[in-house]
This record gives sequence, structure tokens and C-alpha cells, in this order.
Amino acid sequence: MNGEQLIHEQIKALQSLELNFQSYKSDPNFIAPHWHSSVEIIYVINGKMDVSEDAGQHTITGGDFVLINSKSVHSTRWNESLDWYLLQIPQEFLKRYAPKAMGISFFPDKKKDEEKYNACCEILKRLPDIYNDGGDYMALSFFSEIFKLLFILCDSFSIKKTENESSVLDRLEPTLRYIKENYSSPISLSDTASTAGLTPEYFCRFFKRNMGMTFLEYLNSIRLEHIYNDLVYTDTTLTALLDKHGFTNYKLFLKLFKKAYGSSPSQIRQRRKVD
Repeated sequence: MNGEQLIHEQIKALQSLELNFQSYKSDPNFIAPHWHSSVEIIYVINGKMDVSEDAGQHTITGGDFVLINSKSVHSTRWNESLDWYLLQIPQEFLKRYAPKAMGISFFPDKKKDEEKYNACCEILKRLPDIYNDGGDYMALSFFSEIFKLLFILCDSFSIKKTENESSVLDRLEPTLRYIKENYSSPISLSDTASTAGLTPEYFCRFFKRNMGMTFLEYLNSIRLEHIYNDLVYTDTTLTALLDKHGFTNYKLFLKLFKKAYGSSPSQIRQRRKVD
């Protein structure tokens, strides 16, 4: 998940454990659709987060979690302050310690097995305390909880992956990279479609079918993310930010911004001053 600029408090990546474990306290935000090669788990400590991904829409609150499979397109939104963390388990980690897990996807479902689902929640609840307590054997304790979690997921909440499941996303990867590198400039539909080797007409249908939004909606969401972050962390004027990040229509920007963040740009900036 792309959120480095949103971090008020961060637990550094557990490089020695081959995992990424980060804690956040964040103001309202929206993160545009994206994906990772890692399996990602988002656990909410306090607050409410809306998650959209391939498997559907989820709203998670304090003490609950959502798991996002490798190369699953997802976006996140929260309209109030949020205390949460994410755990990313790389494919290399799974391949080393649970090679058969490379061929499955995880779908934890409380309705399917409430006892096992609650066990996952309890494990995830313990992880920040284990890490923060430190100690000579922190790594052993942390690893043991991760392996317990993976065993439950593999044993109770897994299904076999379909063939060529990620081929579509592989095709879109250069397109999304192109958009992120050039979002602040005028981007033509034809140039963007060419990054996927498609005609503009087919590209529009292909993009919306697989990303859940149109090309223009995605481009604007990337621009909005950058403007939001600069509103919170800089004193640059809104006019300058619109120019910097590629928005030329103020009325459209204001409409999209309020829809994404539930507040006006001035309210976001005022909230920062109060905090």
C-alpha cells in the first residue's frame, strides 16, 4: 500500500524477518486502486476503513482485518482518523516456508468458520505488542505468530488459484507505471493505451473491467492523492498544487476532492492546523 507520506507513527520494516510491518495513525484519505505481489493484511485498531478489491467491498472496524491476495487490485478509503497497521508477506517468504501456498488464494470468512476467523484476529491483535516489547527473542515470538496465522489461512480459508490469474495485471503494470510517472502532465488516451499494446477503444473497456474505474477516474485519483498529501504536509497554495499535479478544471477538482475525502481542501488544511 502506498502511504509513506501519511505516516504519523511508523513501525519500520522487519527486514530481518523478511516481512513488512507498519503502523499508521492517519487523517481521512483515499488510496487509488493498486496491487502488490505480496499478500497484504490490513488490521484496524481504532476507526473504520472501506476497502474495495477483487473479492468485493469490505468495511472493517476496530479489531477486524481484511486480507488482500497477491496481485489483487484494491483501494482503501477512510473518512475519519484511523489507527491501523498493515502486514505484507512477500511471495519469497511463502515460497520458502509454505511452498504449496504459492498455488492458493486466501479468503478468510467469519461466516465459514467463526472460531478460526477469531483466532486470526487474536493473532493480529498481538503482533504490535510483540514487536514493541522487543527483547532478545522478539523475532522468535513474532515468527511463531505469523506461522500460526499462515497455518490457519492455508488450512481453513484457502482455495486453489485459477491458471493465468495474474496475466491481465501483468499487462496493465507498465500502464499504471506510465500514469504514475506522468500524471502531472497532460496524458493522452492513445499514448496510455499503447503502453498495454491496445487500441484506445479496447483499452478503455479493458481498463475499466480490470481496475473497477475508468482510465480518467484513475488518473484523477492519482492526482487527488498527491494534492491531498501536499495540503496536509506543505503550505503550498491550492492554486499552485492544482498546477503542480495536473488539474486544470477547478470545479471538477473540488467535486472529486469532496467525494473522495468528505471535506473541502480548506477544511483539510484547517484540520491540520488544529492538530
